[in-house]
Amino acid sequence: MRSEPTCAFRVSDLLAAIETALRARTDAQQAVPMKAYMLDQFEFLGIRAGPRRDALKGLPKFTGTSDELLQLAEALWRLPEREFQYAAIDLLARHHKRLGMADLPRLLQCVQARSWWDTVDGLAGVVGDVVLRAKATQADPQQAMDACLTHPHLWVRRVAMLHQLG
Repeated sequence: MRSEPTCAFRVSDLLAAIETALRARTDAQQAVPMKAYMLDQFEFLGIRAGPRRDALKGLPKFTGTSDELLQLAEALWRLPEREFQYAAIDLLARHHKRLGMADLPRLLQCVQARSWWDTVDGLAGVVGDVVLRAKATQADPQQAMDACLTHPHLWVRRVAMLHQLG
């Protein structure tokens, strides 16, 4: 009997659980001012940060690999409502110790997709944690951030500047 690969199964199950938990708390009235605050660039479910985090507390703990963590974050990033990107950032921040410098390109891909200050600043914190931890074991992880200072994408440059600020 063939079974689905563990990675795809774990990611898809947790993705479905996150989506179900957040969609159950949709507040269409609250979504209107949230969308307006972001200059109508993104759709919202209308869930503030506290209730969003509360909705996800009861879910199974993430126990996957760095690749699975990034797959889950990327899948959340593709969903239309902004709360899913916020959930991805929370997840990445909570499990940043699973990530290494080799994961930086995928994190920077998220920075470049659906970019605005709200998600970029959150991802900058994750990137900063990864680079800071790498300084203890690698020759010069700072070179990657220095390269980001001249990146053609504005929001990648912002991540590098925020990193410089600590």
